[in-house]
Amino acid sequence: SGYIIMGNCRTTNYAVLYLSKLDLQGNMQWFKFIDSINTNIQSADNLGILEDGSPVIQLTDKSLVATYYKYEDITVCKIDTNGVINWRRVYEKEDYQVPKQIIQTIDGGFAITGTSINFNQDSSWGYLLKLNYLGQFEWDRLYDRGSSVTFFSVQQWWDSTYIMGGWGWNGTDYD
Repeated sequence: SGYIIMGNCRTTNYAVLYLSKLDLQGNMQWFKFIDSINTNIQSADNLGILEDGSPVIQLTDKSLVATYYKYEDITVCKIDTNGVINWRRVYEKEDYQVPKQIIQTIDGGFAITGTSINFNQDSSWGYLLKLNYLGQFEWDRLYDRGSSVTFFSVQQWWDSTYIMGGWGWNGTDYD
């Protein structure tokens, strides 16, 4: 029991993603650096190691899974209760991927929803990524409504289908 805090620290040229565990009184039990990047690039402000609201979920084995984006790709890491990274996976796609929510699926794997952005075409698509219990890629899908779509949440139904919530712009109005 206690709290898990995930965040990032930035300097002019460097950014670090961290995870910290606190007890119920707010005393730090451990502090771990999860990842880092060199921010000496033109779009450093747009990279954002940690998207506000990036989820950390507790699993049945009392491990944690964290999602974040680094450069243009989604990264997922599984962390045990002592802050040790069990595995880390990077999912590279052609466009800019931003995760919004991760859930544990009925089969013990993970589903991640968010958005896939193509700056050259000035458009975005809803994005769903399915991983197995080891964080290995199973499949992904893009969902289009005309111009822009972003998913913020995902749930799995009893029959293993998925429902995503978000918004879409079809060029004339919002859906």
